[in-house]
Amino acid sequence: MLAGMLLVKGKEQALPLLMEAVRTRYQLPTILTMLGDVGDARYRHVVEEFTDDADPRVALAAREAIRIFDLQLLLDSGSPPKSE
Repeated sequence: MLAGMLLVKGKEQALPLLMEAVRTRYQLPTILTMLGDVGDARYRHVVEEFTDDADPRVALAAREAIRIFDLQLLLDSGSPPKSE
């Protein structure tokens, strides 16, 4: 949890490293989750490219990251998230 908080606080320094990891597919499910956690909408399109990946772990991580992006957008707009 602490690592996640530090990642979000230092996102401008972390994003180039995360993008390099995406480019090389290094630990891709974890990296996509981290991109969602950072919540920078500029990178949503990067994550979306993996929602139909051949590796089911990658596709699931990408879909979960998109869900996090969507929840962050709702919170930023002041709308409460819908119950599932």
